[in-house]
Amino acid sequence: MTTLADFLPTANLMTTHHIQQLSGSELDSYESLVLSRPRLLIYHARRFLEVLASVTQAELHVFGAIAGGSLEAALPCLVKTVPSLGTVCNSLPFYGSNGGLMFRDGLDSVTREMIAGDLLSAMDAFVRTRERPLTATIIGAPGVPVPTALETFAPTRDRRIGQVLRLPVWASASDNREQLMARFHQKTRNALRKPYKSGISCTRRDDPEAYAALRDFHAQTMAGLGGTPKPAPFFEALLTRFAEPERPLYVATQDGRSIAALLVLRYNRTCEYYIPATTAAFRAWQPMSMLVFESMLDAMRDGYAWYNFGGTWLNQDGVHRFKARWGAEDIPYDYYIRAYATLDHLRTLGATGAFSRFPYFYIFPYHQLEDNHA
Repeated sequence: MTTLADFLPTANLMTTHHIQQLSGSELDSYESLVLSRPRLLIYHARRFLEVLASVTQAELHVFGAIAGGSLEAALPCLVKTVPSLGTVCNSLPFYGSNGGLMFRDGLDSVTREMIAGDLLSAMDAFVRTRERPLTATIIGAPGVPVPTALETFAPTRDRRIGQVLRLPVWASASDNREQLMARFHQKTRNALRKPYKSGISCTRRDDPEAYAALRDFHAQTMAGLGGTPKPAPFFEALLTRFAEPERPLYVATQDGRSIAALLVLRYNRTCEYYIPATTAAFRAWQPMSMLVFESMLDAMRDGYAWYNFGGTWLNQDGVHRFKARWGAEDIPYDYYIRAYATLDHLRTLGATGAFSRFPYFYIFPYHQLEDNHA
């Protein structure tokens, strides 16, 4: 067990809890806490945190609040130090993975705020011990309340729009199809009919060829968008640490040829629309609509409550419209950023390309790093 006695601020005498870093069997209690909160996502899962630590080559730290031998709350984070450049802390890194504070059910608001302040102080004190702290970012999760202590701790915000569909309770195959279709926009219903009428089929697969197709389609899609695809070690770690029911892969084929793939992540009560990828030549046939629909039906059959389309930037009108037409509800959430370095220093690092030394980590709102930002 690693304690924070060497650098933790003076304990809050009004509380009976203490803060420590969790390790070993203590992380079993952490996993139980996550699973007890139905709106928490796979990103909080211990195994997913370990995957992120491996892929980002960063240090994983989980701060916990203990009272009477019970874990009351926790805050996971990954810390990356690049010698001569500095240190960045994220809860969590890697393509907008939601992180943040979590609390056991039943805590009153006053206790929650006290514990939140102490956990944030512990993380802050730890980050300050590292070389040249730059920023610490905590990404909220859609539908999870944010304590006032976090808003005070990290005053800089960067908003996203979470888009989540509440799934109907499973009744029967025909009834569920009708229930889902009734929630969709007319244009989504029209798009959904197209692949079924075009000889396209959907298969749930768990074989090397299917994952190779997913990675290939994903790389093509990200290249077309000018983005960075998720690296091969991530896929390898995901397949190793999670069983097929937790990461179902749906593949669309036409005339025996794979043309689209959708990787869904399942955890707790939520399914994540995680990696959708379609070959450019077949996008007009709407194979992804079929894959999304079939993955929703599977999720309902297996008792999941929510289908999470993930975060959308405020300026992504087309992406937002696509998700909204599936019946997804807007649930705004924020990135909460605490800067240790000055804005001028962060701008200098950004201008020199130094941020590329922190791959997969969020550092600061890009629009505020522009020299002409008012």
